[in-house]
Amino acid sequence: MKERRKKIVHLINDIAIGGGAQKMLYNITKYANLNKFDISVISLLPLEGYKEEMSRNNIKVYIFDIKKHPIKTISGIVSILNGVDTLFCWMYASNFIGYFCGKFAKTKKINFGIRQSNIDRSVMKTSTRIINKICSYFSYSKHITNVIYNGEKAKKVHENIGYDKRKTKVIQNGCEITKFKYNPDAKNILLKSNNKIKKDSKLIISATRYNKIKDVPNFVTAMGIVKKICPNIQIFMCGNGFVEDNKELLSIIEKNNLKVDEDVFLMGLVNNLPDMFSACDLYVLHSAGEAFPNTLLEAMSCEIECVATDAGDTEKIFPNKDHIVRIGDSEQLAEKICGILKSKTERHPEYRKIIEEKYSIEKVVKEYESYY
Repeated sequence: MKERRKKIVHLINDIAIGGGAQKMLYNITKYANLNKFDISVISLLPLEGYKEEMSRNNIKVYIFDIKKHPIKTISGIVSILNGVDTLFCWMYASNFIGYFCGKFAKTKKINFGIRQSNIDRSVMKTSTRIINKICSYFSYSKHITNVIYNGEKAKKVHENIGYDKRKTKVIQNGCEITKFKYNPDAKNILLKSNNKIKKDSKLIISATRYNKIKDVPNFVTAMGIVKKICPNIQIFMCGNGFVEDNKELLSIIEKNNLKVDEDVFLMGLVNNLPDMFSACDLYVLHSAGEAFPNTLLEAMSCEIECVATDAGDTEKIFPNKDHIVRIGDSEQLAEKICGILKSKTERHPEYRKIIEEKYSIEKVVKEYESYY
């Protein structure tokens, strides 16, 4: 007799392309063992970024709009959760909604998911901080099975504000190592695609989204300093919000005496991020807050040199401690980048080896499935 597949539901704020949590959820469903698990994804907001890809991978996707239709959304989620074995919630709002919906639906297991290590007022909205604190009380409920963090620093920060330590689990992020790998032809392809890119320039890449917690002003300010000392640099900013109609970003760039399409290329969301990492000489992680930064794993898997702020579990991931700088310190970041650029930048296959051994997506998926 064929064994019944366990019913698993992932509840997330949205499935927009460009966010780290959304990408990780997509990868977890992409590599899931669908012979053992019947997996569905619920999005609280009508951002359908990964819906088509998930559906193509035989994952059921439900899209709601909790802001416009809160009652319809709650009742819809409770209905979907009927007979479900495990509800896995992602991020604070989903934890909050998932607690009530899972409780009403009598879901056997409810797992909270937390993916942030900086909960300071300067980077987090007051409403989010309140929801987070309420969820810390909910974590003691018999209805909550596990509180799953994606980094050790995130775990420490949230346990310090009251989350139940007895339910703590840590599952680090993972990388698609078959996708993120060094392509030696990437730089020539990039040069041919844009005649504004200079052959002798040192190419620097930032890959994130335009969000307060990513501290984009810190990066741009540092780049302004670097440009004065090492003029032969060109910068690629990849991700959601890095577009030329972002007036706030354009103002920051101009303020630091940098020029768009000459010094800085605003790429927006890119489909060829592995090739961008392969073409560039240096990747910079400049966040004010992370838990377990996806893009650092991806950059290392592409063997690029890296500089990173000491956000989340960066120090645990990245082996070159001398390239980790203080959060928000543009001068130190610039100094470190200049030092690297003045020496010969090389590829680092040893970085990729770390990702292969510790952070492959297949390994991470098995860990998630152990809590289904």
